Amino acid sequence: MSPHFTQRILPTLCSADIPLYAIADAAQPANVLAWLRQRPIPSSSLYGGIRQRTLGHLAPYLLTYLPEHAVHWQELATRFWSRSCLYFVSGDAEPEAMRLHLKKSLQVMLPDKRIGLLRYYDPRAWLQFCRIATQAQMDTFFGDCVRAVHCEIDGGRRMMTVEIGAATAGNRLLGLPRAVDIYMHELIAPVPDNLRRQDQHGSDPHVPLRESLC
Repeated sequence: MSPHFTQRILPTLCSADIPLYAIADAAQPANVLAWLRQRPIPSSSLYGGIRQRTLGHLAPYLLTYLPEHAVHWQELATRFWSRSCLYFVSGDAEPEAMRLHLKKSLQVMLPDKRIGLLRYYDPRAWLQFCRIATQAQMDTFFGDCVRAVHCEIDGGRRMMTVEIGAATAGNRLLGLPRAVDIYMHELIAPVPDNLRRQDQHGSDPHVPLRESLC
């Protein structure tokens, strides 16, 4: 668990104008599903039908942030950040529209034309997906619902934020995919002012590093 994430980054995400969601991976050994069942946080499975009835205990669950549940989200992050079972999503869609979009994104066509399951909500799988996905594939994944994804890297010591840019007139006219940016945040616990030092270039270790997929 990173105090910097729970004390500074999560409150910023929760207070943003864009609605915040999270995906909790019940397949991980952290037992997040049992914890959720004892909390009032709205949640719904991304599985459905027979898959939900038989594998619901291993399913990814979409959580909707509500201001009155802020204390529970703090507890959620404190308990489960850095355990590879949380994946935060910012987007303008209503909860059911977001659930349907993220559910659709679970399916991927394999080279042999079979349909496979993409566990993008596992931070380790998401990192690999971002490394190999084309810009067009990222555009499809974000769709009209998702604006940004925030997940842990290196066991919670860093956070990776992936954002989709707004469609320009050129994008719409030529059918081009939107730009995608990646930000890497170093999650270093806050240091007392009298002990904090900057590196030789004068940079603050809390400033996110930025890369671009464009």
